[in-house]
Amino acid sequence: MLITFLLIASLQLQSVTSNESSPVVFPTFLQNELINKEWKIEPCPVHKGSKEQQEIVCYAWDVSAHDKTFIYLLKAENGEIDSTTKHRLPYRRNGKQYNDYGLCGVSEYYYPEITNDPRFKDWRWQVEQCYRLYKGGTKFYGRNNIPLVKKFFIF
Repeated sequence: MLITFLLIASLQLQSVTSNESSPVVFPTFLQNELINKEWKIEPCPVHKGSKEQQEIVCYAWDVSAHDKTFIYLLKAENGEIDSTTKHRLPYRRNGKQYNDYGLCGVSEYYYPEITNDPRFKDWRWQVEQCYRLYKGGTKFYGRNNIPLVKKFFIF
């Protein structure tokens, strides 16, 4: 059902780019990726965890256009695929203790516009922001742990 929704949304986005009036379904940074994507049906990877974790993995799978590395990164960066995670950083900046939050350990020091946004409580919005940062080249330290987390997924 979600794949069907994505295909319909892709068609709607195509009409947006041709200057027709149509609602934009996905964030702007995803539009070109969705429009230019060669669509094929790929089932969501199975995560060995809770129902909510599986739902997050499936949403991230769709948002990332089936990017295995991004899925692994969420587990490697967060450990539990938990949107409420808070990691206290082992250092201070300008005399203040900062933390990383959420699904992909977004730094409140580098990205306060994300961590302070009221939408940050919505795990779907977090997934979208994580993917935007990932595609934008943000360095995620969890990437080093990807070999350790592959065992938690069935593709």
